[in-house]
Amino acid sequence: MSEEYRIHFGFSKRSKFYSQAVELAALASRHETRGVGEDVWHIVSLTDAEIELLHRLYLVARKLPRPKVYGADALCLSFAAEGPRPPWNSLPLFARTQRVQNALQEMQRATGKSGSELAQFIREEYVEPVNRDALAVSEKLRAVGRLDRVDRVSLKLIPATCRIPDEPVGAIREIRTLVSAAKFQDAIAAYYANLGKKFYCALTGELIYLKRLAGVPLAGRDLLVFRSESSCDDFLRQHLEEYVQCIDLALAQCERVGQPQPLQLLLQHAPTMEQLVEDRRNDWHLGAYLDNGAVKRDSTSVTIHNFSRDDCPEGRIFDRYPDQVRHCGKRWAEDSREDR
Repeated sequence: MSEEYRIHFGFSKRSKFYSQAVELAALASRHETRGVGEDVWHIVSLTDAEIELLHRLYLVARKLPRPKVYGADALCLSFAAEGPRPPWNSLPLFARTQRVQNALQEMQRATGKSGSELAQFIREEYVEPVNRDALAVSEKLRAVGRLDRVDRVSLKLIPATCRIPDEPVGAIREIRTLVSAAKFQDAIAAYYANLGKKFYCALTGELIYLKRLAGVPLAGRDLLVFRSESSCDDFLRQHLEEYVQCIDLALAQCERVGQPQPLQLLLQHAPTMEQLVEDRRNDWHLGAYLDNGAVKRDSTSVTIHNFSRDDCPEGRIFDRYPDQVRHCGKRWAEDSREDR
């Protein structure tokens, strides 16, 4: 009999992973939601037959918030509901926020419970089911070699033996195929075709890197990466097309007067993944060190996974890619210090 596993994740307005998780959840055999607005709580049920989708959704969902109740994290609420504590065991800071206190009052009114009784109710209804299901999923993925695990006897890390599953969404899979064939121009066209009339997309960072590889200038809609959707007020949301047109006009004006274009800055200050790997390989392999009187060199292999997820995040078009904006910022900061 096939075993069923459940993945839970909450709503996030800012995370680029939320839309991806919802997209993946739609492919599952069962996907239900509870709550509305910021309290939306997704419960995705998958079976052994959907192990690849389970694996991919798990990697995305673990980066998202836990489910919320009355606008506050359920685990924070359970801490806050426990009531007064002795000075040596004070309430965690994240459970003392006004948002949590307001949610706690709402829940007390709705349930008629308070103190330890309410804390137990929150744990049983919200916290423990999520923890229990998350543990079952991670144990399953470790058991079939899809996640790293620690040997209980030797305490050594045993790396996963299965690679991350292929992208299940057809449009993104097509873009990946074009990129792997170095058909960057076609990949950019496929990206915009998939984007349609939308201006914002969670993949904009990868598009900027793709355009850097292709040598294609950035457009106004690409530069919205500097103005997150959550930071837009109502006026800007209603006139986003005109806002993008203004950016395009400003880019054209800068080009006419000879100012560097965004693509030129990327080519000058931001590396490719291959350049990062080569630089680190030289750094590690060309150096020498003494070991018991003998001169040795480090022969550790360098891969894309040797870099931090801040500088080189995981993507959907690219397995890992250098965040071009972040690298330009770091280079600018280094140059500023040198000029002082």
